[in-house]
Amino acid sequence: MGDLKVHPALKLIQQEDFPVCKIMGSRVSEQRRSK
Repeated sequence: MGDLKVHPALKLIQQEDFPVCKIMGSRVSEQRRSK
């Protein structure tokens, strides 16, 4: 029963992580360029 609640939550987190990873990656590349 608990897994059913965790499964959709994990999917939402994964979907939100995708754009976050791209933003973090772009920020890291910008910091390296500035330095």
